[in-house]
Amino acid sequence: VCVCLCLCLGLCLCVCVCVCVRVCMRARACVRTCACVCVHAPVLTPWLFTDFFLQRAQSFITKYLASDVTRVSIPGQSSALWSISPPTRVLMRENLASNQTSNIDLAFHWAVTREPNTGLAAETVSDVNTSSLMVNSSTRLDLFDILNGSSSNSTVQRLYPSFILAPANGPARAVTELNDSFVDVTLLLNQSMRGDEWWSLLQKSPRILHGSRNTPDLEMYIFSDRVAAPEFSFLAGYGVIGLYISLVLVVGQFLRLIFKNISHRIIYENIPNPDALYTLCHNIFMARESGHHSLEERLVGQLFLLYRSPERLVEETRAKPMAYKRKQS
Repeated sequence: VCVCLCLCLGLCLCVCVCVCVRVCMRARACVRTCACVCVHAPVLTPWLFTDFFLQRAQSFITKYLASDVTRVSIPGQSSALWSISPPTRVLMRENLASNQTSNIDLAFHWAVTREPNTGLAAETVSDVNTSSLMVNSSTRLDLFDILNGSSSNSTVQRLYPSFILAPANGPARAVTELNDSFVDVTLLLNQSMRGDEWWSLLQKSPRILHGSRNTPDLEMYIFSDRVAAPEFSFLAGYGVIGLYISLVLVVGQFLRLIFKNISHRIIYENIPNPDALYTLCHNIFMARESGHHSLEERLVGQLFLLYRSPERLVEETRAKPMAYKRKQS
């Protein structure tokens, strides 16, 4: 018991030692075994963490095929000029000053747009990552220097994730199963000869896997969940429970149609001995073929009288005794 407790609590050495002392204080051999395991617990801890993150990443990646993963390269150069009025620029510089006590949030928003009418998937899924610029932080001071003109770039840590999960519905969240996948970028304020200004982002860490590392591009990898085709949207619209209920209702309605009014039909469909009815129908056919229409009319009347009187029908179609059947045979 002592060894099992030590292995299970190997991630927390102090708890492990405490439990071992209380459980094994009366047995010297057990105390020695417990101490040995607890000494090796800090050595096992990094291996346990590494193995846990590796298994979690492998279990996530195995859910997707190569066609489900898309590499997105976003130009780091802004497509629009930075138009800001001088009073607003001064106010922004004052908010970034080191003597201010409030934090400033820096938000990075991304949106993934699919083709329209792709089954049950939402056409656009999005999310946002917000970084808080603390007072006297290096990023905040660098941005203040950029607005003052004394610097041209600033490093923003953990601005956006490298791996994004685009589900059928809901936010396009960062893939936390692949460990810490957020990107550090270098933020630059460019200025032309005419005084026009625009921002640009340069991926700093981790480095771009494909393409040139000197180009101001941002790299993302998007994992797309598979959704049902539009043809099957009426089946998967309400999930598995809705599909199950629909199937049960359809089968139940079909069975209900089969056995509907069976109490009224069973007297005519489950006749023990239909010989009398068969003989009567045969006589009606022979009278019609021979031209005796008056006889045919009387026989048809007898047939109607049988079906209109359940008691007489039961009397005429009652099962014959076994002795009578053997005598006829």
